[in-house]
Amino acid sequence: MKSKANWMFVNLEGEYVAVSVGESTDAQRVLMKLNETGKIIAENYLNGIPKEEIVLKLLDEYEVDEQTATRSVERIIRQMLDAGIAEA
Repeated sequence: MKSKANWMFVNLEGEYVAVSVGESTDAQRVLMKLNETGKIIAENYLNGIPKEEIVLKLLDEYEVDEQTATRSVERIIRQMLDAGIAEA
C-alpha cells in the first residue's frame, strides 16, 4: 500500500473526515467521511499495516466476528483506493 498524499483525520461531531494536507493534485483533494471504525482501518492501512493485522485489531477492540471485520476492512480499503487516497 502506498498513500498518495499525507492525510489527517478530523473529528466533526462524532464522524471523521480524511483531509489531504500539504501539496497534492486535484485528484488527491478527496474527502472521505468515516466513523470510528473506518478511521482505525484507514489510519492503519495508510501506515502500511497489512489487512490481516487490521482485522485482528478490530477483533481485539470491538465485539465483532472475523467475517464482519474482514468485510469492513476490505470495504474501507476499496473506498480509499477508488477515491485515490491510496494505491495498492
